[in-house]
Amino acid sequence: PETPPPNHGVHPKILFDKHSDRFFFVSIFNDETSSSIYVAVSKNSDPRPLEWNAMKIDSKIIMDEKEYQASYPGLAVDEEAIYITTDFFEMGNRTNFLGNRLWILNKNN
Repeated sequence: PETPPPNHGVHPKILFDKHSDRFFFVSIFNDETSSSIYVAVSKNSDPRPLEWNAMKIDSKIIMDEKEYQASYPGLAVDEEAIYITTDFFEMGNRTNFLGNRLWILNKNN
């Protein structure tokens, strides 16, 4: 499992999934050169033991020689998948908005 960096993530979201009886968590971890989304899933319906399965998604985008990082994640689940959305802004220039992106993660993986 992935371990988030020691600095704190931003815009965390957590929800309970009635289909799998587990909690899902997402947060953004950005710095001057990278952008990552951390996704974690509780091992059961009790979120308190911090024994979660986690993964990291590299979310940095390079387009036209500009680097963009993820921000403001959205999180949803259904019977089959986890859905994560983010906005993208240019690194170092939060006013330059690129657009949105959707990740669909199969729950069986």
